[in-house]
Amino acid sequence: MQAHLKDGKRFGACLVGYHHYGLRVRNEKFLSLTQRIKINKDGKLLKEAWQWRLSCLYNDAQILAKLEARGLKITRN
Repeated sequence: MQAHLKDGKRFGACLVGYHHYGLRVRNEKFLSLTQRIKINKDGKLLKEAWQWRLSCLYNDAQILAKLEARGLKITRN
């Protein structure tokens, strides 16, 4: 198990904003011979939201509203 983690592989489900490809995934469209994690559409929106937050131009409520307008509904936490 330690060698698996040292190789950069992970166990379980991915975080919001990423797709997990590999042999032991539940969704058929993510089956792959090698395990990899790729950012998806939601992840790109979250990355943009972090940039908004770092710029100090928007507060949390404004960022959540912008994300919801683009189709990503998340909580403040």
